[in-house]
Amino acid sequence: MHMQAAYTMSMVRDLPAYAASDGTTGVPPQVAVACLESFLMHIRVITAFFGRSGKKPHKDDFSAVDLVPGWVATPADAAERLAVHWQTATELVAHPSRGRLQDDPANPVHEDTSYVALKAMADDAQRVWEQFEAAYIAQIAWTTASSETGGS
Repeated sequence: MHMQAAYTMSMVRDLPAYAASDGTTGVPPQVAVACLESFLMHIRVITAFFGRSGKKPHKDDFSAVDLVPGWVATPADAAERLAVHWQTATELVAHPSRGRLQDDPANPVHEDTSYVALKAMADDAQRVWEQFEAAYIAQIAWTTASSETGGS
């Protein structure tokens, strides 16, 4: 479980450099769009892992609290923004939705997918990840120490 979450987090950290819509990626536009879609899906996954998606998990989903019982996403400001990022990603790539239709096709409204905007999303996820990682490492240390002392 941890390795899957760590991989997702690595994609969140690395993809903004290739996914930005501002022409700074140095990759063909089709590759940038594919990287953007991948980035947004990974934002959805890591946000759900942190328990911030606002959705009830499916019975076979796992989350941070499966690895660190009682863990709560912090810092609160970054965790709250992740919930907004999850909603944005859902609207942009997850499924066809009437909410994605433009009211005025001649004057479309676009989400900011510049490098700066994607990096800000990634930074929010990274801040929460660092808190989770610290708690996860402490949980492993406690479990190891407890088993070495016979649970006392």
